[in-house]
Amino acid sequence: MLTLTRAQGVIMGPQRDSGLSELRTVLTDLIALPDANRHLAGMMSGLDLRYPMPDAGHHPLLGLRMPDVDLLVAGRPVRFSELTRTGRGVLLELGDAPAADTPWSDRLVQVRAKTDAIIAESVLVRPDGYICWTGGTGLTDALSRWFGPAAG
Repeated sequence: MLTLTRAQGVIMGPQRDSGLSELRTVLTDLIALPDANRHLAGMMSGLDLRYPMPDAGHHPLLGLRMPDVDLLVAGRPVRFSELTRTGRGVLLELGDAPAADTPWSDRLVQVRAKTDAIIAESVLVRPDGYICWTGGTGLTDALSRWFGPAAG
């Protein structure tokens, strides 16, 4: 963030360095590109952070923010962000396996959904929006690690 802020200061500053006007023109053109714009927005907002998720495997989504994807829940279209309104974590079950019963329902929203946007059987999302576990084994360990002991 500090590097980005300093770079903006140089570009927007009153300096009369040769080539600065041309650099501004090139950057203006780049910012108009959706991928470049998304990348810069992620850098400025901090949403491009990837947190280490110990003992969680190696899925490409682990440690990233859960994207606000379109889901189909009980035949109804829902955005992922709608599931986070309670401030609790979300266990999103996307596969065909039967839903897992979890004794964390007081801290967790558990939803069976369909989407083509996420390639995983299940995704566990912390209340801060970061993915901390994806399908396979170890769900109970992940729930205990991120949501405390099971109610019981």
